[in-house]
Amino acid sequence: MRDVLKLGRAYDLTWADTLALKSAGALAERIPVKSSPACQASMRLGLPYDFLYRSRAEQARLLAAPRALEEAPAS
Repeated sequence: MRDVLKLGRAYDLTWADTLALKSAGALAERIPVKSSPACQASMRLGLPYDFLYRSRAEQARLLAAPRALEEAPAS
């Protein structure tokens, strides 16, 4: 694509540009947005909107909690 657009070396990213771009991308991946499809799907399943952004251990705890209530014998 760079050849098609005839972009020369003047448009190459510096190491600082590359680092900044990667850091911004990594940060954006960690911010849950309630209107995103992933967050909406979690909410439809009765889970917190940021379920997919939580640790595996926290996800397991959240998934196990409702089952413990369902499996409890009726009094």
